[in-house]
Amino acid sequence: MDTETEKLKRIDEEQKLLFPTEPAYSMEAISRKVKIPSKMEAKEAFKVPRFCIDSNQHVNNEKYILMAMEYIPDNSRINSVRVEYNHAAVLGDMIFPHVGIEDNKVTVLLGNEDINPFAVVQFLVSKDC
Repeated sequence: MDTETEKLKRIDEEQKLLFPTEPAYSMEAISRKVKIPSKMEAKEAFKVPRFCIDSNQHVNNEKYILMAMEYIPDNSRINSVRVEYNHAAVLGDMIFPHVGIEDNKVTVLLGNEDINPFAVVQFLVSKDC
């Protein structure tokens, strides 16, 4: 980070030597966008509480995941989580959750009253019997 311009900059070769890297981990490439199911159920809206706010004065990314976890069906085990962050919510904003469940995917859109998402969280779950 260039501290004068506050923009990212390339690291020089000397700095690269200080932080060795490992070969890239082989994994399936997936879209950065979380697919929103066609059928979503609106849930009760709530106001962003103070404990969700970070030092940048907006909702901490982790808190969106905690909010979305409230809509996972009982007796489900989370196998993976994907999150698409769109627009930062701030203290006092109203969040209007919409939930869609398809097969083993639970998708939670946490948006404003116009359903413009602050974040979309998708869980891959399995039944934990």
